[in-house]
Amino acid sequence: MLNCKPPPQEFRHSHNSYTALNLCCLTTADKGGGKKTFSNSCKRKPRALTLPQVCVSYAMNRILYIDIAKAICIILVVIGHYCPDDSPQWYQVVNRFIYSFHMPLFMFASGFVYTYRGGYSNFISKKIKRLIIPYLTCSVVVISLKLLSQGNAYVENPVSAMSYLKIFYLPEAGYFLWFIWALFLMFVITPLFKTRTARNLLFLSSIILAYLPVTFPGIFCLNQFKHMYVYFLFGIFIRENNVGDIIKNYSHTKMAITAVAFIILESAHLSMPYMHNAPQQLTSLIAAILPFVGIAFIIYASQIIGRHVNADNGRNMLLSVAAASYVIYLFHTTFEGFAKAALMKLTLDDGVWYVFTAKAALVIMAGIIFPMLLYNIAKRFKATRFLLGLK
Repeated sequence: MLNCKPPPQEFRHSHNSYTALNLCCLTTADKGGGKKTFSNSCKRKPRALTLPQVCVSYAMNRILYIDIAKAICIILVVIGHYCPDDSPQWYQVVNRFIYSFHMPLFMFASGFVYTYRGGYSNFISKKIKRLIIPYLTCSVVVISLKLLSQGNAYVENPVSAMSYLKIFYLPEAGYFLWFIWALFLMFVITPLFKTRTARNLLFLSSIILAYLPVTFPGIFCLNQFKHMYVYFLFGIFIRENNVGDIIKNYSHTKMAITAVAFIILESAHLSMPYMHNAPQQLTSLIAAILPFVGIAFIIYASQIIGRHVNADNGRNMLLSVAAASYVIYLFHTTFEGFAKAALMKLTLDDGVWYVFTAKAALVIMAGIIFPMLLYNIAKRFKATRFLLGLK
């Protein structure tokens, strides 16, 4: 018989009952919020897993549906960052659809798995190693490549030697890097609120902050932090509070209702640019609600996908994408740029829909596959693991 250990913190918060895949079992879980008791030994035959349990029994220290959602999100990021000025209208609609919820979803996922332990200075040190050092590595590489090539080829967002200094307070290598500064600030502030009540109050405050008619200075991406902090804290709120079971615990009814709401809101959002005299209040209301509905929809969809994923074989594509998601985020635009430069040498008519679609598919695939190869190479060496924040 094996000795039982309680699941990790984020696992314990996620559900009122737990099942370890082939290890230990939780014998009782007081649904009224009482103390949860763990058995001292494991049964040979684990109980049948319900949908949420399948999604959280992954490796005992991961939340499967969150990793699946993260993989979906990074794929949407890569697609969204390829949108040429001459894109056909249908592709611009796809781009607007993606931008309506994908970064809030990323922030939600980061907040959902947030855990604070080991003291403040140790926590911040880990976040510097995980976020800031890879950010600086990426920035130096991208700026260097731009400086070497911008004299001989067209480069989006040209840089200068001063850019090496600006990376310490601005996303100088690429605007998309705002996400890292904003997320790091969230990790700096959130641990100062040590109780669940304090974090719930912080969440309410972040809602007010997001809609304050105030513009912050551009340094450290404070404006992006202002608008995105609410989604990070929403992830924490959902994980820590019983009301979060609305999202954490799947049901076909909730999925159907969310899907209908998502379709209606997205249809309204995407049609607004083509509507004359659309009420500004309605436009703003839809833009405010849509990210939360989109988050719920992707989480439910990820739970469904989780039922069909064998997380233990290590060969699932979505989980591989999730594992490499940070490296993909850092370098996808670089590899997309290489792909675009190569395709520009071909005399193809982008005005033909299938030519544009084929080129877009190749560029997007380059933005996913090559960073994944970089991740698999980098994790083999201590120096590159350090530079890219890999464990």
